[in-house]
Amino acid sequence: MEYILFYISNLFVLFIKNKKFFILCFVFIWFLFVGFRFENGVDWFSTLLMIERSVQLTENFSNNFVGYNLLDSEIFYKFVTWGIYYLNITPSLYVVAIAMVEAVLMGLILKVSPNYKVVAIILVQSFTLHYGFNAIRQGLALIAVVASATLLDRRSGRWAQLIAVTSHWASLALILPFLLFANLNKYKKTLFCTVVITSIISYIFLPLDLIALRFGDAPEQYNLSGFGFKFFYTLSLITITLYLIKPKFYKLQFYSIAALFFISMYYNPAMRYYWFALYFSVIYSSTFPLNHKVGKAALLLLSTSIAIFEWQEIFRFRSCDNCGEWFPYKSILSVLFEQLF
Repeated sequence: MEYILFYISNLFVLFIKNKKFFILCFVFIWFLFVGFRFENGVDWFSTLLMIERSVQLTENFSNNFVGYNLLDSEIFYKFVTWGIYYLNITPSLYVVAIAMVEAVLMGLILKVSPNYKVVAIILVQSFTLHYGFNAIRQGLALIAVVASATLLDRRSGRWAQLIAVTSHWASLALILPFLLFANLNKYKKTLFCTVVITSIISYIFLPLDLIALRFGDAPEQYNLSGFGFKFFYTLSLITITLYLIKPKFYKLQFYSIAALFFISMYYNPAMRYYWFALYFSVIYSSTFPLNHKVGKAALLLLSTSIAIFEWQEIFRFRSCDNCGEWFPYKSILSVLFEQLF
């Protein structure tokens, strides 16, 4: 029921004509729904456990940067846990802090987007469930990358870049190139060479054994389940965006998405990067003026198909250890109210 109310609320918000008031209402509703959830979303408990481990180290804050602890939680979350520790609040409120930052970034993206209502719809359909609810840490990194690319020449863009590179170790291989690709028209060949060199150096010198401990994949995840749907979305995205979005540098980016898809068919960990690239492209492309009138409709249709795919995944979800459930939706506010009264 709460999910339906969330969608209906956003539908009514679309009728608001004043842009500032629209953005305020949109981010507020999104923040209340996503930021105050309790034990919902697959990664809810695993992220909470990470926060709790970091809180235990915070009495001596430098311990967070020693050995495996450096990779156990990203720098952004080390400061979140520092705040939780010294404010003496329950670690389960970490979702409030993350959603607050995401909501602010969304507001900034909407503020500079010419078709801001289209962007808002796509954020609801393509970002909220898969990343806002589920892949929590990667979701923050994703929306920060979009904000960085959208706010290139603004001070807030530099803050977004800082959040992006400090919020998810496993996505750095895509975060850094995406931040650079956003400037490709400006710096062209020099910037592309920097991307290639940086990627090569990163893969040579990163402590891969420690990263494998932190981001390992279970053997049973190596399968081709659902690839028909994902392949359809990839081809649709590439076809639609190549013809409807103006920036030419997207060609290289979308060919990269297709390559990631085929790699992930044989090497499952690459799927994390495939989804990151796909959702980044859907959200970021919606912030540009479109070449044709059908561009908005095409992007909305694509984001709707992604939402349908996400919901069928939710209905097929099976409980697992340390995984949050999708139903029923629970709010931190209702839990606190029950404890008090």
